[in-house]
Amino acid sequence: MLLIFSISKPTFFLLHAKVGMVPALEAEELLIYLMDGNLFGQGTGGATLSLDSLGTTLYLDFPISNNSTYDDFFIDIEEFANYIEFWQSQLPQDTPQAPVTHQPTE
Repeated sequence: MLLIFSISKPTFFLLHAKVGMVPALEAEELLIYLMDGNLFGQGTGGATLSLDSLGTTLYLDFPISNNSTYDDFFIDIEEFANYIEFWQSQLPQDTPQAPVTHQPTE
């Protein structure tokens, strides 16, 4: 799923996508790999990998300037989609979700 929403300061908007679920097995090794990919945006094309508050869902976020040309915007969207696909391919498939370590308060 790809969500596009505007930030309160109208200089850029943010592309936000759910990449997938963090598996319970070998979660520590995967998280180290994700941090390496996040380092200086080298494995994300300048986007940022993040986890939800429970540490079970992986997201990718990418800011795009409101001053982008159509061509630049198109290229950014395409590259963002490619990085989503790449990181989805790095997540093990059909594995149990990482255990929840805390419950959210209501």
